[in-house]
Amino acid sequence: MRWVGVITVVCCLTVLVPQQAFAQDFRITVNFLRMGGGKPQAPGFSFEMVDTVSLGALTLPTFKFNSDSGTKVTSSTIALPVLSLAGLSLSPQYGEHKLGLLASPLSGLKLKSQKVRGFSVSTTHGSNAFTLMLGQVSGSKTGFVGVPSVLAFTGTLQPSSRLTFAPRVVTHLGSQSRPGSADTTVGAGVSAVLSSHVKLIGDIAEARTERGRWAPSVVVGSVGKWSRWSVEASLRRTDQDDAGRMTKALTFKIDRVGTLELTRTQVTRRSRLTDKLSLEWRQTRFGKSVVRLTEEREPDALSDREGRLVRQLQVEFKGSPGERVSLSGRTSMLLSELAPGQSRVRSRLKGRVAVGGRLKLTGEAEYDLFGIRAGAAAIGKVGVGGDVALSDRTTLHLVYSRDPHTPASPSQRFEARISQTASFHTLINGLLKSFM
Repeated sequence: MRWVGVITVVCCLTVLVPQQAFAQDFRITVNFLRMGGGKPQAPGFSFEMVDTVSLGALTLPTFKFNSDSGTKVTSSTIALPVLSLAGLSLSPQYGEHKLGLLASPLSGLKLKSQKVRGFSVSTTHGSNAFTLMLGQVSGSKTGFVGVPSVLAFTGTLQPSSRLTFAPRVVTHLGSQSRPGSADTTVGAGVSAVLSSHVKLIGDIAEARTERGRWAPSVVVGSVGKWSRWSVEASLRRTDQDDAGRMTKALTFKIDRVGTLELTRTQVTRRSRLTDKLSLEWRQTRFGKSVVRLTEEREPDALSDREGRLVRQLQVEFKGSPGERVSLSGRTSMLLSELAPGQSRVRSRLKGRVAVGGRLKLTGEAEYDLFGIRAGAAAIGKVGVGGDVALSDRTTLHLVYSRDPHTPASPSQRFEARISQTASFHTLINGLLKSFM
């Protein structure tokens, strides 16, 4: 079945697009040497369309096929001819579509819009737009074609230039929905511009679970932006679902010198409350760095004891001291009492150095410093590698890694891969000549 996506994409492109339009580049990677635990493993390969090419309303899809994990489509959009029905102009399209969520700009809550890959029909009337979609919820295992699992209707209504409504109805078809997910979701988003600097954003939804009950979800927030700084305050509350979870999150964010963000999240799952408080500061003026202080409490419901308490300090950074050097790292420090299996300090450092024009060296290391009761310091995962450019379009990759904390797999691995990038137009010409 993993070949179905590749064969379908290639056949579709060969039929729909003239030969001279194949300007996409593709990359073939052959993993010809894989050693784990001193034993050689079967070779592997991958085929990847590197970029997208637009031909008018048609955008050629990009995808990646891996012999170990199968096919993953990353982008596909095919616009079909416009239809007219009862005075309405209908625009059919096959590809990936977003389920409108007006509250997604609330960065503190980290909301993500769902995507559906499949067939859609859209129409507009003035400033209002409506879309009917039938397809699959996009994910890492979603192929180019498949059995439709979601039927969705979304719309955008603008009574005025300052007010926008976005209703939506999403229902899962048959037995395609995942366990614990909502069977049907009905919701509406609203965006109101209060002034030239302040905007109010909200989203109210009801999700019908597998057991037939409705679980409400409310998101509300405001964003203020000025020339040099911005303020964001947001609140999210999700009622209990079939898994017995209830989430409340309050975020306050200020942009001035970097970003200061305060978030409190409460999750109730099966009568067990977890309260997490996070204070985070981010800046991008001098590279990228994050300092995050978190406290997580879980009271003991069966006794008067305080229960679990975890305080942690995390520092992350990413920067390029020079044109040929890039560094990134992360350090976590446990400030509360140690629990079994936890480290007092855990660090990870990654680096990449370009040597000359054809050699790039990479390195990665983890370091664990345990508490006095838990033991001594220990080196965790270590990895080194190199990329050697054999030509402008051919690269040799060498990777060695060691991870003593993964007993399920070999602790040491060595891999050698070679990648070749070429034009899809050249491939088609070669195939045609071989058959003529």
